[in-house]
This record gives sequence, C-alpha cells and structure tokens, in this order.
Amino acid sequence: MRIAVIGGGNLGSALAKALVKKFDVTVTRRNPKEIEFLKDLGCEVTKDNVEAVKRANVVLITVKKSQINEILEEIPKDRITVSFVAGVKFDQLERTLEKPVKAMTMISAEFGKGFSIYHSKLGDEDNDVVERILSCFGDVMRGDERDVDNLTAFASSLAFIPKIYEALVYSGLRLGYGHEVAKKIALHVLEGGVEMLKSYEPNEIVEKVVTPGGTTIEGLYKLMENRVDFGIMDAISACAKKLERI
Repeated sequence: MRIAVIGGGNLGSALAKALVKKFDVTVTRRNPKEIEFLKDLGCEVTKDNVEAVKRANVVLITVKKSQINEILEEIPKDRITVSFVAGVKFDQLERTLEKPVKAMTMISAEFGKGFSIYHSKLGDEDNDVVERILSCFGDVMRGDERDVDNLTAFASSLAFIPKIYEALVYSGLRLGYGHEVAKKIALHVLEGGVEMLKSYEPNEIVEKVVTPGGTTIEGLYKLMENRVDFGIMDAISACAKKLERI
C-alpha cells in the first residue's frame, strides 16, 4: 500500500516517520529540500501533489486550513482521504470527496505513542484500512466529528509537558544537583508516573507517596494553593475555544 502525506510540516513528517515502517510513503512539500531527511528513512519526497496522490491508495492531508481547498481539488474523488487539518468541517470534505475521513492525532505519533480519533461514513472494509494506518501512530478510536475536534484541543496539552519537565529540572538545580543529573531525575519522575498510572488510580499513587505530616504533603499543598490543576484545565479549554474561532 502506498500512502501520500500532503504537507510535510511538523505533523506530516511525524506521521511519515511512523508510516514508513510498514508502508510505502510519499511526502510532499513546496520546498522538498526541507524534508530531505525523510529520504534516509525510506520515504519518497516531492513537491508534486498531483503525482503523489495519483500513485497513492490513501491520502493524508496535514496542511494549513488556508490551503485545504486547493489540495482537495488535486485529489482523485475515489481515494480514501484522511484530513488532519484543524478547523475543517467534515461536510466540506464530503462536498469534494467520495471517501473522506476527518481525523486527529498527536505529534507523539512519530514514536507510536499518539492517540487518534477519526470520523467517517465509510464501509467496514475502508474503515479497516483507515484504522490499520492510524494504528501506526498508537491507539485508535472511531467517534463523531465533535470527538475529533475535542482531540485537536486536548492533544495541544502535549506542549505543556516540556514546561512541566523544565520546572522539574529547575527544581533539581535549585536543590543542588548538576544539570544532567537533574534532567535524568526529572525524566524518571515523568516516566515513572506514567507507568504507575497504568496500574493505579491517581489517589492510590498519592497515598503511596504521601505520609502524614511529611514532606510530600507540603508540596501538594503548594500545588493546590497555586491552582495548578485548574490552570491546566483552563489552558485546554482555551485551546478548544480558539479552535471554535478558526
């Protein structure tokens, strides 16, 4: 199976890196020299959208919203076409394509650690093809259009993780650790937390770490005092509200 990724930006390149492990992949970009590195991974790189989609079984679109109309005109109507373009409505895709799919995933799809949601009206056989492709990025869920839009906002929270990581590193430096040691400890805190959340509920983890009158409860008190949890929720809500205005 050959897949054409139209738009070799950050997301398109991340998807191509995951897909090329299982499929033949062509990636397009107006200046293909900027994605020459994908050739080393086995991808074909070109600036010719028409030629790329002509030879593809499935098309993935990862361009900006302002470019979508031009791109849709270049795609054969009978191709399974998956749009990852934020703010583009499903009915807009339906007006041009016979087999449209609206989807969203995460930039961590590059490592198979993303979560994808898609919406389509395809038959079972075509949906199986779509899920086979999206599974290269991590877990997959079929939902309605609102689910896809919500993931667009929710997935933005991945950009919050580096800020949390930086705060942990700075905390380590403040305690007197060297920079490399502080980074290593911070990564273990994050990785360890994720692994524990796969087996325990959040409150169970807190109970395992916190002792009455101990040090951890003082830190938790400061987090609650600064409303960190509400801040994260407000940030994701802000992403969702921005999407509504796009």
